[in-house]
Amino acid sequence: MNKNMPTYLYLLLMISITGCGSPEQLKEKQLKAYVNSADSGLTLEREVNDLTIKIQYRPNDLVVAQELRAKQGPTLADLNEARKKYGSVQYWVMSLSEHGEEPLNKIKGDPAHFNEVLQNLSFKMDQFVHLTTEDLDTIPLIDFMYSRTFGSSSANSVLLAFPSERITGKGDLYMHLSDLGFGTGKQRFQFLAEDLERVPSLIYDDLEGQRYAKNDE
Repeated sequence: MNKNMPTYLYLLLMISITGCGSPEQLKEKQLKAYVNSADSGLTLEREVNDLTIKIQYRPNDLVVAQELRAKQGPTLADLNEARKKYGSVQYWVMSLSEHGEEPLNKIKGDPAHFNEVLQNLSFKMDQFVHLTTEDLDTIPLIDFMYSRTFGSSSANSVLLAFPSERITGKGDLYMHLSDLGFGTGKQRFQFLAEDLERVPSLIYDDLEGQRYAKNDE
């Protein structure tokens, strides 16, 4: 890619060249830009009162890439191990923001309310989030991780994990979010099957500038 060409222009060029809805492979920064783009259908956002709720699908390739960057000189064996480790799960990230700040900061003056919401985000997300399919099958949240940023971020975020075997080939997916304590009521976000199925794969030979060995020699 021309270093002077913005990532979003590169993506548009790739889409026009392939003649389809998305390129087949992208480098890490390009894949992140693709996921963030409104046209991908992978990032859904809405405002409820003053709270901005964003639900974003996180391709497994990006989760694997994050794992590889934590290793010194990751090898092909490391890549295969990480793919196997995360292959049975699909991820989304839920972010909550209020005027560009963490909404938890807004309720610090009410310790009881603050602690209740913090407990929900940290330990009880499986009681507030689930997926359903077109056939109305319910897919439970099997794992989650709240990012503790202590007020230094623009949003409170939680990584959500669901079983791949319950998702693959099930058509459109609907994520249901109950009120965590911010007065949002119940919310539903629809992810189209075609958007989830056409996610480009990641080119692993250069993870944001960090190269890894393609073999174990």
